[in-house]
Amino acid sequence: MTSTDEKKVSQLIFGGTFDPFHLGHLSICQHIANELALKQITLLPANIPPHKSAASVSAKHRLAMLQALAKQEALFTIDGRELTRNKPSYTADTLAEMYAEQPHLAISLLIGMDSLLSFTRWHQWQAIIAQVNLVVCTRPNYQLALSQLDIELRQRLTSKASFDLTKVGQIYLAPAINMDIASSQLRPQLSLPASSPLHAQARAQLPNAIRQYIDSHSLYL
Repeated sequence: MTSTDEKKVSQLIFGGTFDPFHLGHLSICQHIANELALKQITLLPANIPPHKSAASVSAKHRLAMLQALAKQEALFTIDGRELTRNKPSYTADTLAEMYAEQPHLAISLLIGMDSLLSFTRWHQWQAIIAQVNLVVCTRPNYQLALSQLDIELRQRLTSKASFDLTKVGQIYLAPAINMDIASSQLRPQLSLPASSPLHAQARAQLPNAIRQYIDSHSLYL
């Protein structure tokens, strides 16, 4: 189901606190880029997520970490607009800004299965799904029961063969990737002494650019 038959320019956005960005994030993005033959993904760091606690490091550092990453990973571009707000980062507000700036875009949002299952609790969710596609990272060995989804979301599910990134209003369940890494688990491990095996383990879960930035600015200590 699409809102228009007009062909537009596609943009895939992956939003999050990225506190810090880790190899799980990177693997998911690379996986989806390969699945959909994408050359670029836009990372959209959030300032004050509506459903999460505040980030543990500043917006300035989280943006700079991603910018350092983008210099080493050509897949990424960075959009830091939400970090300039002093209010919760609502997706609906961000989309309104983006489409006002570039009406020719067809935006897709890369989200996890948990976000899909709670999507009807998003601020202005019905307006959002009419303006974007949802590309969903599914869980390994998880079978989605259609009864778990709102009827409007069910009607928008599409196969890979039918999925068109230049249109909007579709939901594509991408093949699963098993990457069980969470920033919330890495942060306390990074704060441990450098001699700790858990500290070394956490560092190993970070892309080189992120690890180097954390080291040079003594973050998460």
